[in-house]
Amino acid sequence: RRVASVRMPAVGEDMYLLGTEHVALLANRYSYSWNGSAERKSEVVIFRHAADQITETARVPIDGNFLESRMIGSTLCVVMQKTETVTVKGEVSYVSKTMVYALDLADPSKPQLRGPLDITGPDGTWSWHAVVHATPEFLFVSTDSWNAGAGARSSLSVIDLRTPEKPL
Repeated sequence: RRVASVRMPAVGEDMYLLGTEHVALLANRYSYSWNGSAERKSEVVIFRHAADQITETARVPIDGNFLESRMIGSTLCVVMQKTETVTVKGEVSYVSKTMVYALDLADPSKPQLRGPLDITGPDGTWSWHAVVHATPEFLFVSTDSWNAGAGARSSLSVIDLRTPEKPL
């Protein structure tokens, strides 16, 4: 039997339980500009469940779209991809950025966002995929990327999480 529900747009990417009363939902949202291109405006939405009620307690916007995430203790680490427009010598092009954020959820009603840490590959490589593994001390992020001169490549970033008050 269902005990509670909440309606929202179909945006759920992943979900994490926070103790016995809270849940964090990773929500990707599209925002369409005047020329029809899509831009991601993502957020982590925190809900509290008590008895037969679900209430939203916090929303944390994060620029880009979710590629991967891991919960390490009370810290949610998210790997985001975003596209930026750059103009070089009058020519417009786009670059892919891979960013890591840490969201301290020790108090789910007052989440604290830290980052971003840019782990974009060198030479304007275009990333499209990430694989993540975490230990209590390190976050390992492997990304696949492509560059016109070098072709497809993988890179591994190791991020030190041993300082909880400033994980990035």
